[in-house]
Amino acid sequence: MKNADKPAMGQSVRTSPNHTHIFVGLTKRELACIKLRIPKSGDDELDALIIEARRHDDAAKVMQGLLAKDVHNQSKLDMLTELSVTIADALLKRLDNA
Repeated sequence: MKNADKPAMGQSVRTSPNHTHIFVGLTKRELACIKLRIPKSGDDELDALIIEARRHDDAAKVMQGLLAKDVHNQSKLDMLTELSVTIADALLKRLDNA
């Protein structure tokens, strides 16, 4: 077992009269991927969540930059919102291809 695949936060063992349950939790690799927002955990479902979180974060950052100027018009705000998501998606696509 590689170090990255070992439990990040230890493990707990719980016993009952009929069963013993071992809860391992996140591996070091999974925890690092979550913290660093890198979708290479080896778990497809977790990686999809990381990608979606990155998308939201990137769109928010783009939106902050675009809104640094005053925006008083709702139609302009709607356009900037769509532009933010488009830019965030393009950024993620580019990073995935790099």
